[in-house]
Amino acid sequence: MLTEFGKTLRKLRIDNCQLLKDMADILGISPASLSAIENGKRNPQRAMVQDIISYYRLTPQEQDNLWNAFDISREEASVHLTGLTNAQAELGLTFARRFNDLSQDQINEIMAVLKK
Repeated sequence: MLTEFGKTLRKLRIDNCQLLKDMADILGISPASLSAIENGKRNPQRAMVQDIISYYRLTPQEQDNLWNAFDISREEASVHLTGLTNAQAELGLTFARRFNDLSQDQINEIMAVLKK
């Protein structure tokens, strides 16, 4: 199943008239690995996103789009609690526990607050 990251990566590759092998060589991975990432069978690494941003000299908007696609495509997210206040840690953990129970209205409200 094609993920958001896979779609974004494939579009970038095609827009740059590159074959799978071309982009794989640029990123230092095998064409099979790149294909698996494009098709959602393998998760991309953060370093790969950084390499793509650097090599293709993405604009800030393109970078945001790529990072958003990366985040959406990940199967799980982690939050490092080191250095957070107790209140921040409690907020993050409470949010994680209740995440699946949020209604669309609640999601919209939270997104509005976070985008301010």
